[in-house]
Amino acid sequence: MNLFPTQFFRINFIPFALILFSIFGCKRDPSPKDTTMPINYGYTVAIHSPSENSSYSLGDTLPISVRFSSTTGEIVHNIKVEIYNKSLANISLYSVQSHQHVPNFYNYSENFVLKDTSKIQTGETWILKASMWSHEINTDTISLKKEFIIRS
Repeated sequence: MNLFPTQFFRINFIPFALILFSIFGCKRDPSPKDTTMPINYGYTVAIHSPSENSSYSLGDTLPISVRFSSTTGEIVHNIKVEIYNKSLANISLYSVQSHQHVPNFYNYSENFVLKDTSKIQTGETWILKASMWSHEINTDTISLKKEFIIRS
């Protein structure tokens, strides 16, 4: 079988090129980057209202004002605001949870009327708890609490 020089070159060049590419074309990074490091969300929560140890009566409007923010400029993902009894944490008056997905900060405000007399005993201390987290609730949840009193 007589091969012309161009045919010989085409037949032998392809395997030769594949061998060279496999040896020199795929260099490994001597120090691979660690992609398992968690994102620093820099989350902070500030409860502006109610004030610590303030007191309210049945029928009063409780102003709720909370600022959820990221000091590192990350997305504010999940927020939760709840009010529960300090002595009996399973008694809840208020609970809101939502996924915001906004950059830098989110201001939450609500005017809540204290009217559920079946749950409220006068003179008890209640807790407003504000929490925020990204996608993993167990890894980066931060919370802040403020106590207030509901009197008769």
